[in-house]
Parts: sequence; C-alpha cells; structure tokens
Amino acid sequence: QEHAPLPAGTTQSDLEARLAFANLYASAIDDPRLAAHELALHRLAVLSKGTEGTSLADEAEAAYRHVIANEPPESDRRLSAEIQRGVFRSICGDMGPDLAVGFQLIAARAEHRFGASSPRAVNAHWNLSCVYAGCGMLREAHASFIRFLWPEVHRLSSADGLRRWYLAYFVPIAYDACDLDTALAAGLQVLADDLAEGRSPDQMTRMAATGVAGVLALQGDEDGAAEVERAFSVVRPPPPEG
Repeated sequence: QEHAPLPAGTTQSDLEARLAFANLYASAIDDPRLAAHELALHRLAVLSKGTEGTSLADEAEAAYRHVIANEPPESDRRLSAEIQRGVFRSICGDMGPDLAVGFQLIAARAEHRFGASSPRAVNAHWNLSCVYAGCGMLREAHASFIRFLWPEVHRLSSADGLRRWYLAYFVPIAYDACDLDTALAAGLQVLADDLAEGRSPDQMTRMAATGVAGVLALQGDEDGAAEVERAFSVVRPPPPEG
C-alpha cells in the first residue's frame, strides 16, 4: 500500500463503495484495454486495504495477474501491485515465511528504485516489519523497524496519521524484542499525542497503553503499571521471552 499501513481494515460497505468508485473511474476511459488495466489496478488497491475473509481472493489474484501481464518488470505500477497483493494475502491470514521472503525482495527493490528514505521504500519496510511480526520473526521485525521506521517517526509531525500507526504498532514489536526503552518511548508518545489531540481511546491507544503497562511492571513500577491498566482498560502483557 502506498499511503496506509499494512494492518488496515474496513467495513464491507466501505469495500463495496470503493469497488464501485473503481468501476466508475475505469468506465470514463475510452480505450477498452487501458480501461481494463486501470480497473485491475484500482480494484487490487481497494482489496488490499482490507476485507473480511477470503471470498474475494480469486478476484484479487485475477487483478494482480492482469497488471503483471501488462506492466514491464520494473515499473512503479507493477511494484505497487506486488505490494498490494502481498498485503491482501496477509489480510487473508497467509503469514507464512514465503510471504516474508516476498516482502524482503519488494522492500529491497523499492529501496533501490526510490531511495532508502523515500515514502515508498519506508512503506515497503513497514509492510515487511508487520509480516515479520506476523510470522513470529520478532528480531527481524524490530531490526527493520529501527532502521527504516524509527527515523520516519521522528521526521513526521504528530498531525500525520502514519506517525501514530507506526508508533502504536511498534510498541508490541519492540516489547517482544526486549527493547523496553523504545517500547516505552513509543507507547508514551502515542498516549501523549492522543491526550493533546483530545482523541478518544481506540485500538492503537490500547496497544500503546498495554506496552507501557508491561514495561512499567518490568521496571518495578507496579503502581504506574496498575494506573495505566485502569485508565485504559488494558491488561499488561506477559514478560517477553529472551
């Protein structure tokens, strides 16, 4: 995905509306071949943003195959399609080692083509970190995040939605990788930003608070850990292994 982190989700009605818009966009193109190509790209992008179950897996694969057949190997659109296909597979629960290998190659290609600090390369490494974590490859997830996402967190402003995604999802990765200082810093930053913005607690707030409570408990601050648990209705995680 170009502008949203990998663990994205949507409602079925959102999905239907976005697919309808993709059809409308393509219908305005006079050239039938170009229209079919644009439709495949847009439908794959929509499907990769989240869907329940795997009922649309065949359609996503067909859209991907259409793009692959019509784009040169190193085109930006083909690389985007490969990212989106990988994201869709992860949404459907396909978090095997082969997906991690695929994202390793995609991230390396994005870094080579666009530069290590480019938004597309950073996003590719974000997806790779999430896949690593989903596969239980916590050290790899942590290393990828520290190298590519942590600098991006400090570059983005608190008003940038991606910054909050990156911070919140890095808390459990850093915690499980035994990087307690970073887990605490990332979690506290999310909570501070939420307070400053007057944001109601949500999934990312609770992810951050859970990690903060866990770190405080491990540091011996039982009162602080218990207060975070009460304030955000979370339960501290078990101590990380290793």
